[in-house]
Amino acid sequence: MSRHHLWAEPFLWIHAAGIATVPLWVLVVLVGLATGDPLLPVGLEKLLVELAVLPVVWMQAWRPFYIFSLVAVSVPSEQLDERRRQVLAGFQQPLYRFVVLPLVSVLVVGYVGWSYDVAPLFASLSPIHQAPGSRVMGLLIAVVGVLGLTLFAQVPAAVGLLLMHSDDEAQSWLPVPTDRIPSEFSGVGRPLEKFGDMVAPLAAGIPARIPQC
Repeated sequence: MSRHHLWAEPFLWIHAAGIATVPLWVLVVLVGLATGDPLLPVGLEKLLVELAVLPVVWMQAWRPFYIFSLVAVSVPSEQLDERRRQVLAGFQQPLYRFVVLPLVSVLVVGYVGWSYDVAPLFASLSPIHQAPGSRVMGLLIAVVGVLGLTLFAQVPAAVGLLLMHSDDEAQSWLPVPTDRIPSEFSGVGRPLEKFGDMVAPLAAGIPARIPQC
């Protein structure tokens, strides 16, 4: 049994680890909704916060996150070999766009609705609960929390789905043409020529032998 080439890609594991931040974003949403007393009708306030999932959903549906990036830097698209361009193609598969993406979004929206209902029980967690204008600030905090929660749930979910594919399936994906990568993926970092070489040593920590799918 040889190393699964998807499992050997360090950038996938880096972004899969983003799932560890989900509890933090869950708490941010709860604290935001627990701040201040409602100013608007309950349904309207819930809707305003729930709509914060849309920017990330739109990005992941039409221009998925460019996985070969980290914080403020990224691997230039022209440096991606065929294997990595096949990885990018994996994020454009219909199963992700039409099943995983909607499912994660529904879970986030459901959490917002639940947390709004129980938020008064956690008012003591907010240091600005009684401050002037606290409700507006609280709603803004909740919106930021939903953005973060959606992003850091969606990207690891996409990576997890990708890692479930076999080598044969991955090989069947048509590599994304280099000149189309900037227009089909959302980059968040400045291209850095040596960045790929800096991350490559992380692959040494990935088990060399794993079961084939």
